[in-house]
Amino acid sequence: MWGLSFGAWLTVVSTWMARVVPDRMEAGGGLLVAGFQLGITVGAVAGGLLVDGVGVRVTLAAAAVVATVGGLAFGSAPQEPSRS
Repeated sequence: MWGLSFGAWLTVVSTWMARVVPDRMEAGGGLLVAGFQLGITVGAVAGGLLVDGVGVRVTLAAAAVVATVGGLAFGSAPQEPSRS
């Protein structure tokens, strides 16, 4: 399930970016990679601190909440190309 979700995520984000900023795909690609790297770093640090501090169950619950909030934020992103 994780592999399917993660594999689809990059395609979804790239497609969304092509719709929103079609004339700046190179800049968007760089931001996409930087965002992924930042997300990996922050997630690893926060997850490690949570596991050490409160245990695995609370960490998994926090991860579910963060994933839900992220999905809602991504779902509320503009669907139409920018007009600037």
